[in-house]
Amino acid sequence: MFYDSAGRAVETRSPLDINNDLVTFTIYNDAADTTFTSVPFRVPHGTGWLDPNTATIDGGSVKPTGTTSLVDPLGRVMATQDPALGSAAEPGITCSGQNGTWTSCAYYAYGQASGDSQNYGYTETVDGNQQMSVAFTDVLGRTRYVQSYSVAGNSGANITRKTETQFNALGLPTAVIVKDLTPQSGEDTAAVTTTATYDDMGRLTQLNDPDRGTITDTYDAGGRALTVTSGSHTVGSSYDLLGRVLCVQDAAPTTDGSGACSSGSHPLEQYTYGVSKLGTPGSTDFPTGRMTQDISTTYYPDGTSSQSTYQYQHDARGQLTAETMQLSVPSSWNVSTALPTYKETQAYNDDGQATTTQTTVNGQPGFTFSQAYDSTTGTLTGLSNNATGVANLASVSFEGHGLTSAINYQTTTGTALASEQFGYDGNLRATGATATWQSGSGSTGTVYSENRSYDPIGNVSSKSSTYAAVPGQTGSGGSETQNFCYNELNQLTWAGNSGTQPATTTGGSCGTATAQSGGSSALSVLVYADFKTRWRNNGKPPRPYMERLIYFSLLIFPSTGPLL
Repeated sequence: MFYDSAGRAVETRSPLDINNDLVTFTIYNDAADTTFTSVPFRVPHGTGWLDPNTATIDGGSVKPTGTTSLVDPLGRVMATQDPALGSAAEPGITCSGQNGTWTSCAYYAYGQASGDSQNYGYTETVDGNQQMSVAFTDVLGRTRYVQSYSVAGNSGANITRKTETQFNALGLPTAVIVKDLTPQSGEDTAAVTTTATYDDMGRLTQLNDPDRGTITDTYDAGGRALTVTSGSHTVGSSYDLLGRVLCVQDAAPTTDGSGACSSGSHPLEQYTYGVSKLGTPGSTDFPTGRMTQDISTTYYPDGTSSQSTYQYQHDARGQLTAETMQLSVPSSWNVSTALPTYKETQAYNDDGQATTTQTTVNGQPGFTFSQAYDSTTGTLTGLSNNATGVANLASVSFEGHGLTSAINYQTTTGTALASEQFGYDGNLRATGATATWQSGSGSTGTVYSENRSYDPIGNVSSKSSTYAAVPGQTGSGGSETQNFCYNELNQLTWAGNSGTQPATTTGGSCGTATAQSGGSSALSVLVYADFKTRWRNNGKPPRPYMERLIYFSLLIFPSTGPLL
């Protein structure tokens, strides 16, 4: 890593393979208040600093792209331009007070949240779909409100969702209130509240969730969780003197340091440490401080139970070298033949990388495969079906940004079987994959291909898939193209390969590819309440109680792609 005179990291260089390195650089233009961070790119192997002004991919003529950030005097990002800006997928937006087009904008000021007369510092962000949100922060740096909008513009109008967070004196959230300011027809409530309480040590003791109900936690003197209770169900954890969980049961645990399951409880998980279950202690097994057995028990309403027993073996480095699995089932299941013991062994190289994996079933050989690595950099380069580590099943190649460009599959005789190629866009997002038969397969043509496109903020907007017909299988193979639509809150609202696609909402997006069903139509319409209630109706008019799913958490995560 290289630094400038101000101590800022300006370049990283790491080995990619025996001949090449992967470089990322950052240029700070303090006069223009901008920074430029390149995408990772491949260069011939070296040890010195690479001049960004002359840097090229593979030492050729193509210069690396990157993201430009415009910052204010406090170092806060005001606008960004990513590598995909200016493409059909990301035409860009205008930012107030800035020239040209940008990927996203941010503004900083003081003001009031809806329904609160207190002034807060706020950050207003606008993304590539013109979706706007405003986060209000108090003087302690805590985010008190987040407001989402149907239209970018006036921060006091067109609010669709408001999330309020209340805190205690320790800065811990005590309540999260999510209000839907544009309720759907038939919505039974327009606000939900989750509350939390803590003890004097700041540990969560009770959570009241509108979906899951009340959950209560207790702790021992060492701060370890003892019980978690929800309704009439309790899960307790028993610890040994080293603080390791030895038993998880459906009752209050023992607290004497033995780790034993409490009397009359139903053990769910039982763990063993430091006692050899496989191999010879000090010779082929080094169990000190390691988990060597895990017994999982499932109980059924008729009073019976089944068990899964896992046993583990470790080498002197503490690496897992062998694992067995045994199953037991109730006699009422009438399984007359003894269930087999499954075993897997794992070898490692001197760098601790997994190499050869072998399996057996009741002592009979299963399969063997080994991962092959570059001897200089340790990069995974392929897979073999033996213990030699020389790739004879598949080999991996990389493109100019260090991403996988192809996986080449081989036959048992070493000839080319098939090749799978991968493509990426300017933001290094996967855009396509194609697999084709090679000379050693006895076949020709394409096995499958898949392509996807994105909207300006990275949601998958369209996906096309083509699969070759399987010989002898009527109706196999074919093509399909799906489009996806999102609303102004970045939630998936429509997905289908047929039917009438809805009009794009303000601040939302829809795929523009020509839909193709491939003989099997699929359509899903999703209607949201802004506090994360979702109705899924598969193309029918929404009904309030049809497959209603409530999603709520202390953190609300936006959709990053199709949910189907």
